[in-house]
Amino acid sequence: MIVLERRIPDQLLMYEALLKRMDVESAKYRDMLLKYQNLKKGYYGELRADREWQDMHIQREHYLLYSFEAKNQFGHTFQMDTLFMCRHFILVMESKDIGGRLDFDDTTRQFTQTRANGEVLSFSNPIDQVLRHQAFVQEELMKIGVSLPVIPVVVITDPSTIIGSKSKEVSVFNITGLRSKLEKLFEHYSQVVSDEQLDYVKDHFITCYTRLPIKRNYPQVLLLPGAICTTCRKQMVHVRRCFQCVACGGKNSRGMYEAMHDYRLLYKEWITNSEFREYMGISTVYTASKMLKRMNLPHTGGNKNRRYFIPEDILEKCK
Repeated sequence: MIVLERRIPDQLLMYEALLKRMDVESAKYRDMLLKYQNLKKGYYGELRADREWQDMHIQREHYLLYSFEAKNQFGHTFQMDTLFMCRHFILVMESKDIGGRLDFDDTTRQFTQTRANGEVLSFSNPIDQVLRHQAFVQEELMKIGVSLPVIPVVVITDPSTIIGSKSKEVSVFNITGLRSKLEKLFEHYSQVVSDEQLDYVKDHFITCYTRLPIKRNYPQVLLLPGAICTTCRKQMVHVRRCFQCVACGGKNSRGMYEAMHDYRLLYKEWITNSEFREYMGISTVYTASKMLKRMNLPHTGGNKNRRYFIPEDILEKCK
């Protein structure tokens, strides 16, 4: 049973908004595009792994938590691709969609990719990452007094990838080997907790789930504000409850909502009337107030110090 659905990563959406508003001729555009493409590839790899889970039709009682996020008592954050919980064990899975040949070195803690042209690249080690996640899950189990083995694995979702030297600390295998891995774990860990205990564990981790803030760690670049024409990539002007492109004349009734969606991703979740006017190119307080009221956004403060909250589903409001 899936109890936490897979989410499109905030970082991916942020870079999407960033690229839409950057000058394509700028020196940093190519770097941002490459980061976006890598994030998108990784997300598609996670979806490929999700399909593998669905195709297995596991008969045993279990819970799947996708895109699990949490924070411990020290403020350290954790982002896990997949948590699989059953009466036998908990599987902590890190997915990687990287091609070529991959090598893991437990001594140097290095993780390298060798491409077809012989180029060798080094990345942050997913072994260390998944071991850190394992430790967090073990600590949470200790808090609630439940004894369950916690198994960390790294799964490669690109079927063309060659796995070279492996880690002795953590199992690394292609996603097609997930079914076989689970069967072996079920055989090895025969001791089980009760259904009630498993539900207790699941409920505890749902309580632990904390949506982490967006990491707006992109470089300082000049971005187009407001509603953007999807055809001309020009800023649009407000004309009678919609936005119109000054270049091609195209209109967009969703422009305000799309612009607010991007503002939330690129800057912050809260906006004032003054900030809204500057961002959207609106000249009067009255017009801005009407537009903000039309979106029916949650808000705090009185008329002079009012702040409006931009929800994650802001685009749903214009349907």
